[in-house]
Amino acid sequence: MIVFVRFNSSHGFPVEVDSDTSIFQLKEVVAKRQGVPTDQLRVIFAGKELRNDWTVQNCDLDQQSIVHIVQRPRRKGQEMNATGGDNARNTAGGCEREPQSLTRVDLSSSVLPGDSVGLAVILHTDSRNDSPP
Repeated sequence: MIVFVRFNSSHGFPVEVDSDTSIFQLKEVVAKRQGVPTDQLRVIFAGKELRNDWTVQNCDLDQQSIVHIVQRPRRKGQEMNATGGDNARNTAGGCEREPQSLTRVDLSSSVLPGDSVGLAVILHTDSRNDSPP
């Protein structure tokens, strides 16, 4: 049977599977085609994540069903540079982290100054520090 795979919300592509094909085998086919590690893939069908040991038949996948396969985001410990360290950079002002996401702002207590009461204080403080002497 043919199922359509949408990888990371891209256009779908057909994959031929048997009813006894495991979800892990489906992941292997997609991983090879997309050039990503199999263990970073999640298969979603009808709003549920499918387990590796399930078969196509167990999941009620019919002919021409659409499954969504997404790549898990890398964990902080997975990404290492050539020197064996993480992607943090040391700068004259201290340690600067590489952004993990373009849409997420880290407002944890380790990033905020201890005397701040909100983002406005941080922005005001940063603008004073950025001005030339």
